[in-house]
Amino acid sequence: FRWANSFDKTYKTHVGGNFAIPTRKFSFDVDIENVTKYIYFDPTALPVQYSGNVQIVAANLKQDFNFGKFALENNVVYQLSSNQEVIPLPTLSLYHNFYYHDKWFKVLSMQIGANVRYHTSYYAPSYMPATGQFYNQRTTEVGNYPVVNVYLNAHLKRTRFFVEYYHVNQLFMSGAYFSMPNYPINPAIFKNVLSPLSGKYE
Repeated sequence: FRWANSFDKTYKTHVGGNFAIPTRKFSFDVDIENVTKYIYFDPTALPVQYSGNVQIVAANLKQDFNFGKFALENNVVYQLSSNQEVIPLPTLSLYHNFYYHDKWFKVLSMQIGANVRYHTSYYAPSYMPATGQFYNQRTTEVGNYPVVNVYLNAHLKRTRFFVEYYHVNQLFMSGAYFSMPNYPINPAIFKNVLSPLSGKYE
């Protein structure tokens, strides 16, 4: 790979706002950005500059619920790019975390739950090892596949014990689970961590 370019300056204009009700564990962010003369790596993995403007709209909604000893965390992100060939983005991204939390025997803090991550399919940038750069491509879509994890998080005095079955839905669900073209995420795997704590545990 070899190139010699003289690019113009890139200009970005950003406007955003936030509305939050902390007592209700609710927040809503809206961001609008205009990018002029954006520089990126094209499908040949070479740097180019787009001569026009690209507009990006993003809305981020967070809402948590508590039902006694149960909790549900929700995060929904909506994104819209006016030119997916220049700045590709998934339209919708979701994260949900449902768990039970309590203190057992007055000394053992327990958190048991499951979370899921998902985004709609889109032409995610691919990776070029020769240059160490991500480049835009229009041949392979990734996404439209959830990743579900179940876990147990325990804290006893100054010791934390964490157990997780990552990507557990692979055991009963088929689909192409890729983070980007040609790079699959990890298959179903059991992980555990035992570590001493320093400071306050939450």
